[in-house]
Amino acid sequence: KIYLLEKRCSIWASWNVAWSIETKELTEAPIVENNRLILHVNKTLQ
Repeated sequence: KIYLLEKRCSIWASWNVAWSIETKELTEAPIVENNRLILHVNKTLQ
């Protein structure tokens, strides 16, 4: 599983999981381009 974590504003605040994705949903290997991580996902809208 891949997680996107966000730090809350406060020094004492915990991390927040913004979203997650199963690695089996990836259609290709992740790519780093211009300091961004690009994930190609096979997912249908619900």
